[in-house]
Amino acid sequence: MSCPVERQPVLLVASDDSLLALCSAELGEQFPVQRAGPSGFTHALDTLQGCCGVLLDGACMEEIELVSACHVIAEDYGLPVVLLSMKGRRLSGYLEDISGKVAVMDVFFRAGALREFICAETDSAAEFPEEDAELPDPFPPPGDACISTASFIMSHFYERIKKASQTDDNILLLGESGSGKSWTARKIHELSPRRTKKFFKVNVAEFNANLIESNLFGTTSGAFTDAADQNGVFSAADGGTLFLDEIGELPVLLQSKLLGVLETHSYRRLGSTQECTFDEKIIFATNRNLEECIKAGTFRKDLYYRISSIVLEVPPLRDHPEDIPEISRSIAKTRNKLLSQGAVDKLMEYAWPGNIRELESIVKRACIFSSADIISADDIHFS
Repeated sequence: MSCPVERQPVLLVASDDSLLALCSAELGEQFPVQRAGPSGFTHALDTLQGCCGVLLDGACMEEIELVSACHVIAEDYGLPVVLLSMKGRRLSGYLEDISGKVAVMDVFFRAGALREFICAETDSAAEFPEEDAELPDPFPPPGDACISTASFIMSHFYERIKKASQTDDNILLLGESGSGKSWTARKIHELSPRRTKKFFKVNVAEFNANLIESNLFGTTSGAFTDAADQNGVFSAADGGTLFLDEIGELPVLLQSKLLGVLETHSYRRLGSTQECTFDEKIIFATNRNLEECIKAGTFRKDLYYRISSIVLEVPPLRDHPEDIPEISRSIAKTRNKLLSQGAVDKLMEYAWPGNIRELESIVKRACIFSSADIISADDIHFS
């Protein structure tokens, strides 16, 4: 008869139980997961006997609190920390001196990665006989960012993303609604030398038609009734990346001003004569055919040439159906659900006119309304 496996508890610091089932499933019976809120985790560490590691949900704290918590756990308690957060790359500079005890994973962590790190830290004598053996770098270089695909077309597209991220030339993203233009813009920022600075997204179509100029460039007190000194988005994104989505919706009268701003890298607040300069990477996106808009007189040709130094066309989902299984399973995983093969097969048979946005909506809806842990084909309903 085999000996029972020693159970070593792991503490999950999170505001709610949304990650509890996922982390418990990944770590198994050997590492039972117990949750504590962000305000009481030090008390939990004091009372949880034999705790072998801590999982820290990055969404439950501000960045400075995350850094402080990592130092307390790793240095004061001597425990390994897994920071479950998309903020991890931005925080890497603050965690370098304890990085041997800290691993950073986003909530879509590779299956087995969580258990591998905890096992390595809790059983290092068996797995790593050399006392100073190094663990894999928890902060991989930007060029090795985790973007994978099962399709040739997306593999080629991701290579273009990586190359485009290394330049400050203006980038124009084209593609159907829901195909992933916003994701692409953020990924370009995360891979760029500006990744430690702000990523500021603005949907031009959502601006009040009478306030677009002030939203873009800011205002000075007295510029119009009730106007106050206020920064625009060009100021807010300075030093980082500005993503102007739905640029095809910008009124023609403002396109001329934007052209001048892009040429001089300077602007004036509404009601001011003072020139303000900016230094940021600018990404534009639209689902419109801008060449047709130019012919119709609704988009300036010279502005089109200015914003399209690099053009990336985001492939629609129907062009890379090989990625549907992984994308859909990742979406379900965020709801602590699994997809049956029958459900995946049903998703693969659909044409996806709404692209990834529609896929996300349908899978999330199935997860919400199904009481089962595994989503079946009968749970999948198309609009």
